[in-house]
Amino acid sequence: MKFKYGFFLLFFLTLFLVPNFVWAEGNVDIYFFYGEGCPHCEQEAFFLDKLAQENINVNIHRYETYYNADNASLLRKIGDELKADVKGVPVTFIEDEYISGYLNEEVTGVQIREAINKCQAGNCTSRIESIINGGTTNDNNSGISDTRLIIITVGGTIVIIVIFVLLIRKFGRR
Repeated sequence: MKFKYGFFLLFFLTLFLVPNFVWAEGNVDIYFFYGEGCPHCEQEAFFLDKLAQENINVNIHRYETYYNADNASLLRKIGDELKADVKGVPVTFIEDEYISGYLNEEVTGVQIREAINKCQAGNCTSRIESIINGGTTNDNNSGISDTRLIIITVGGTIVIIVIFVLLIRKFGRR
């Protein structure tokens, strides 16, 4: 009988808590704002393509701003929310950090790689997805997405309930 309860407890811990550690580990979102025909943007796009092939945990989101007014407006909105200087392109956001302009792989490429490494080590927050989806941000955001937070909360609650039921059954029959 003890094996059965232990198995269910282990199952719930694995099902709800372990995926959150896996999701959080190493995934980095890059938001690349560029203009069609901009030579520096083209150089950076080539670099980012190469970077994405090297690192599967890097997700690149591209937004063309010269011919897409919505994307240009989005860039200004993100710049305002994050207090970033976004007067031209290319502008690259690695989570909440940004890099304006692109010189070459040896200079700007190194900055981008360093920002990615920092985020993969867990030292970043990201409010950009919330801004893109129309939400506002606050400086206390931990970088955990709403979906992940719901899963953590529901999973943690279920685990606590299971432990509570097991304890009542074990000590309540005496």
